[in-house]
Amino acid sequence: MYGELVPPITTDDQKKLDSSVCPFVDETENEFSINSKLYGMLDQYHPDIGSFTKLLAGHVTTGDYRSKGASGGMVKWFLNNALKDNVVDGVIQVRQTEKVESLFEYYIANNPEAVRLGAKSAYYPTNFSDVIREVFESTDERRFAFVGLPCFCHSLRLLQAKYPKLKAKIPLVISIFCGHLKSKHYASLMAMQAGLDNYQDPITYIDFRHKTDHDRNASQYNFYSQHLSSKIYSRRRTALPAGDWKIPHLKIKACDFCEDVFGSTADIIFGDAWIQPFVKDPLGSNLVIIRSQAAMQLINDHSDELSFQEINVQDVIKSQGGSYNHRVRDISFRLKREKEVFGWAPNKRARYVNSIDDIVSQNREKIQLIRTLIREKSRDLFLKVKTANNLAVYTKGVKQLIAELNKLY
Repeated sequence: MYGELVPPITTDDQKKLDSSVCPFVDETENEFSINSKLYGMLDQYHPDIGSFTKLLAGHVTTGDYRSKGASGGMVKWFLNNALKDNVVDGVIQVRQTEKVESLFEYYIANNPEAVRLGAKSAYYPTNFSDVIREVFESTDERRFAFVGLPCFCHSLRLLQAKYPKLKAKIPLVISIFCGHLKSKHYASLMAMQAGLDNYQDPITYIDFRHKTDHDRNASQYNFYSQHLSSKIYSRRRTALPAGDWKIPHLKIKACDFCEDVFGSTADIIFGDAWIQPFVKDPLGSNLVIIRSQAAMQLINDHSDELSFQEINVQDVIKSQGGSYNHRVRDISFRLKREKEVFGWAPNKRARYVNSIDDIVSQNREKIQLIRTLIREKSRDLFLKVKTANNLAVYTKGVKQLIAELNKLY
């Protein structure tokens, strides 16, 4: 109903449900503990980034990886070199589908051409259970790289701890920086704001980060959607209200209780280099955190195909400033409210705020309250849009909250 993935279980099933590989329950090992076990021997460490080998920012200089990628093109480049060097035999990643009911899915890419079919940026819920089951049940000795959001990588690591066979079959884990995940309705909301007037005209292709010749910097890209009617809608992301990432339109609730900004359980993590001077380049640049020796070796062996420079911890944190502040600094306010409203809150490194003493903290708490209210309210408002066939229902419903939030920023 809300466009979010929910386990298809009954009340009886819940009693038997095995949550030992869920990254969002208190009983499982957290991402920071896993980072320590996997990479604790490395020399460099930061409490929020974890242990790491090297921090880089740059882009691919060969082929069309960069022009066809979401940022600097390094993810697909890295995966294809992993195949080329026989580090892995296949890649588990997300691609677009031709199914209107689910625009993205996990699949196995067995060659460079198939890797290039992978999605650039998929602000859309996906499920990798079927693909992992296929890998687990296979009797061959093929090895795979896995690409996922930090929470997906965390879940995979929990699976590998429970089933060592998966650790041998998936020796390379790649994460993508994630501000937060959206429901599937977010794609439709963006299309409506871009001009879609027939809400029954389903999306058949979408590019959340469509590069154009008119982009002036790395954040100046378009939203682009094609529909069953063959109509196309494309507008600058910053011209669409839902394109403002500090407003949590149709955000998944679990994301409000995630502290893993930097993909702590992955061998290597890629994202956008939202720092100077890289952000000025409209073609985009990657920020990279390297942990494992295998990942570092791949970068070193093909460094002549890259333009990059080493950066420091402060640059990495600054590049993810909004996400870092929200998830590391201000999660305590959300934990406090969750405890007050529902009587329980997840066990996180941050602890509940018991008292607010200064004006800055009061504003921060107000910001978190309003962001939570927008997240909660947007889910029901979008359902009303579909019923009323009127986008104004959504726009008017969140207008006052967004105005209050913008005053506080």
